[in-house]
Amino acid sequence: MLPLDEKLDILLPYIWLSRDSEKIQALSDTLSSITTKNIASVDLHTNVRNIFNIKMVKFWKNIIPESDVKVAPDKGAYARSMEIDFGIVLNKTRTETDLTVSGDCSAITPKMDCTIVDDIIDTGKTVLAVTELLYKSGAKSVSVCATHGVLSGKSIENLQNSDIKNIYITNTIPQKKLPKKFIVLKIEDYIAENYPF
Repeated sequence: MLPLDEKLDILLPYIWLSRDSEKIQALSDTLSSITTKNIASVDLHTNVRNIFNIKMVKFWKNIIPESDVKVAPDKGAYARSMEIDFGIVLNKTRTETDLTVSGDCSAITPKMDCTIVDDIIDTGKTVLAVTELLYKSGAKSVSVCATHGVLSGKSIENLQNSDIKNIYITNTIPQKKLPKKFIVLKIEDYIAENYPF
């Protein structure tokens, strides 16, 4: 049994509440009520870092597959991963019924391979919209790197049937067998080498 005065290091690979500020605050209060020394997670959403002090393991910093230009689908993705040399940073507008992306893609040439980098793929609407914009701008190919594969609804089918070349996610969320286009990278070894405590 852990001594009462012993503090814990806690690793949360994926915090599924990261888009809900109220629930994140409740999680913060809960973690604060136990004797935690350090809390860490992987590629956190912005809201989480604003609410409580948590260390972040940045997964894509050094292992993004080779490409000509790295694309941030919105300013939030850029802010989360400023160590990445993004060539294009887009703007995203979301309403209850629609999602649009826009931005300057004039740097793209017909021979360019593009890689979209974000923290989460949920419905897949964002990366599909960005992919369409990049191909219209002349991209040769588009791949996606997203740490957490939530993959809700019909996202797997929609992404598999899209023109995206490869979709790289990690196993921070356990996955059933995915189509060939999806490449699941194991997070364990990376965390062991980059453990922030």
